[in-house]
Amino acid sequence: MLTIFATAKPFHGHTGVIQRNAIASWTLLRPRPEIILFGNEPGTADLCREFGLRHVPELACTELGAPLLSDLFEKAQRIAAHDILCYVNSDIMLMGNFLEALRKVSQAHKRFLMVGRRWTFQYVSPGILAHGAVRMACGISSTGTEAGATARQQRFFRFSQRTMVKHS
Repeated sequence: MLTIFATAKPFHGHTGVIQRNAIASWTLLRPRPEIILFGNEPGTADLCREFGLRHVPELACTELGAPLLSDLFEKAQRIAAHDILCYVNSDIMLMGNFLEALRKVSQAHKRFLMVGRRWTFQYVSPGILAHGAVRMACGISSTGTEAGATARQQRFFRFSQRTMVKHS
């Protein structure tokens, strides 16, 4: 049904906790999506082994070390097991309503591009998912603030295969 792909920052400190919780939330989606993490930042391979994710360490980067999104999207589309792909920033948690929205759009349209916004909330402590993603989602909706809708703040893009076409 769905392939989620992402890159991550090193899994250290506060950023590592946030990314770990976010990626763990992806594994709780049902049906469970294929999840591919690209890049070789410290901790990425270990997390992939622990969560049973696909790891692709090779990713073209700029001279400053930033991943090239063109390479990321091209590789993801080439190796994805499913026709629907979703790029998600590695610090974004996904809840069950994510798949429901995806199901509705994919049933209505053969080719599509969906873009989502994030909610900002207080620090997520290690292991929050062990206490229940449902409780956490309720906390987000009652205490979080919706982020603005600028292009820079978009945190996930869902699309059907062949929607993103490389032009020669």
